Amino acid sequence: MLDIYTLKNDEILKLSTSNLNKSKLSYVRAVKPDEKEIEFLTKILNVEKEYFTDFLEEEERPRLEKEGALIITYDTPRREKGDIVAAPIKIFVKNQVVVTLEDSNTLIIDGLMKKFDSNKAKHFFKFSPGDFLFKLLDHINDGFLNHVNRIENTTTFLKKKEDKFDNNWIEKVYDSSVTLSFFHQSLVANQEVLNTLRKTFFKSFTKKDMENFNDLYYDNLEIRDNAKIQQEIMLSLFNLQSAIAQQKLNNFMNRITLLAVIIAVPTMISGLYGMNFTYLPFADSKYGFFGILGIMIAIIIGLYYTFKKIDER
Repeated sequence: MLDIYTLKNDEILKLSTSNLNKSKLSYVRAVKPDEKEIEFLTKILNVEKEYFTDFLEEEERPRLEKEGALIITYDTPRREKGDIVAAPIKIFVKNQVVVTLEDSNTLIIDGLMKKFDSNKAKHFFKFSPGDFLFKLLDHINDGFLNHVNRIENTTTFLKKKEDKFDNNWIEKVYDSSVTLSFFHQSLVANQEVLNTLRKTFFKSFTKKDMENFNDLYYDNLEIRDNAKIQQEIMLSLFNLQSAIAQQKLNNFMNRITLLAVIIAVPTMISGLYGMNFTYLPFADSKYGFFGILGIMIAIIIGLYYTFKKIDER
């Protein structure tokens, strides 16, 4: 599927393939394009067909290439089966045309399309293709930052409940930790792309574009560091949960052990009196049963308070 946009008379227009003007700044979104659409894109970009087919068949790592057009593979947040993950998109820049290629819809580009369809975000088309690329990459970085900030809010909430953890608490900590791990890997890979981009000469880029790419590099670095910090906090919470669970288990086992010791003494006494000996203390006394029972109770009470004092130290 292809969606083509350009700006005319201060209005964002959606075009057909036949109306695309390669001499005017235009944006093409391609989501799982078919053979005919891929052929159209290869002609306007002057690139090999394999750049499209290979990307659609297998996941690629972020990188930058120059083969007839500027080709950037860049990770972006995407929702898969209810989870937020990082997945690559491919960006092509050729003369006045910018193309994004996706193997399935991504949250960031979906949001951008809604703005274009409602004639918003016209600033994307006001300047050069390099400026459009900068704003697109900046939009993707903002997407990462928004998700990291949401996880940070989740972290604050979970820290307040760290003494009342349950299965839901553990699941949230684990899911957030996994998401941050994926994000950090993607941000590191994107960092390499931005580092190359800010040093790359491309005839469609202006001096201002290069300055913007340099700013993007440091913005991405800040987001990456923030994601790393949140990941470490999540790991600390997970470790804290394990320590608390271990402590509770130890306390439970200690109580079971103490209970066994307390029960063992009267059990031993009653066992001795169950033996068939002729002479046993209090055997001939009519108060013998109550006497032995009193001794057992006294020993139980004595052991209970002794262990309680030891536990309070």
